[in-house]
Amino acid sequence: MNIRSMIKHVAAITTAVGMLLASMAGAVTALAEDSKPTTAVDGPTKPVRIMDNLYQTRYTGDYKLDDYLSANAGDNDDYLAWLRANLNHGKPIPLSTTQACTTLAVTDTDTGHDLMVRNMDWYPAVPGMMVATAPTDGYRSVGVAPVMTGKANATPTMDELETSANIAPLTTMDGVNEKGLSAAILQIHRWQAPNDGKPSISQLAVVRLLLDKAATVDEAISLLGRYDIAAYGDKYASLGGLHYALADATGAKATIEFDGGKMHVTRPTDTYQTTTNTMTWNHEIESDRRWKKVDTAVREAGGSMTNGTRSACWPPLRPTRPAPCNGPSPTTSTPRPGSSPPAAAPTRPEPSPSTESRPPPHP
Repeated sequence: MNIRSMIKHVAAITTAVGMLLASMAGAVTALAEDSKPTTAVDGPTKPVRIMDNLYQTRYTGDYKLDDYLSANAGDNDDYLAWLRANLNHGKPIPLSTTQACTTLAVTDTDTGHDLMVRNMDWYPAVPGMMVATAPTDGYRSVGVAPVMTGKANATPTMDELETSANIAPLTTMDGVNEKGLSAAILQIHRWQAPNDGKPSISQLAVVRLLLDKAATVDEAISLLGRYDIAAYGDKYASLGGLHYALADATGAKATIEFDGGKMHVTRPTDTYQTTTNTMTWNHEIESDRRWKKVDTAVREAGGSMTNGTRSACWPPLRPTRPAPCNGPSPTTSTPRPGSSPPAAAPTRPEPSPSTESRPPPHP
């Protein structure tokens, strides 16, 4: 399978409750291999259009994640200012915001692979950009970031594409790394994280932090405990906050949420876990219609993703688009056998306190 085919498979983005198969055969390895330095110049390659509303870039060199982690610029307004000054050459960033999404961490019984599946409800209102990274001090990964146009349903200009590529590593909304850790952010209606005097980082930076520096769900949870995760600034306070869906190559899964001044970790009792835009830790999600729809489809398939489950997915809102989940078979987030670790693997973080809960098993 060539790069273009893999990108098209990864980019089966659909509207509303459609699902994006976020990691396809070889995509992590192939794209990250392509992002290995071919020039001494740090930065993104020129964005390339892959299909309607989807672009691709490869980021070579240092995107200054460690500098940001030590900057204590947690508030999202501060975060955007930091991105502008450090990655976008001082140029303004026309912010695009997401709305709602659904993720599903599940095993594909047809292949035995563990999958992270997600949709992008904002497509095509906000275009997406695939970004491949290969940091010298972290894990290689491929993910999806928004194209920053500042408005919905707009064809991005080249300046907007270049701005989006400049900051794509640190605006990544979901992705999978070479160790098989998948992470995704989803909108949530409320947010109250601990404020314990730890270094503060933006909730928008969490996916990049985890993809670069964690190999498993447990490592990701421990790593998050090192930071105070800041919410949106005053300008975007009405958007609420974000929560995080995680899965790894061992089959471990978790949803991470910040509520009531605590970090809540919810692990499934079933073989799969669905996350939408409703709190999981306190079971609010069980009244969410999108959660019920996904949960019913997967539970009726015996708690797995099968070809039958994919073909039973919801019809598209546009008859000209392929049915969600009805594309080629998704594949594993497990790393390529024999792949070498990065030059300097991240240090495994120490465990940190959090509240863990498990929803009741389904009858």
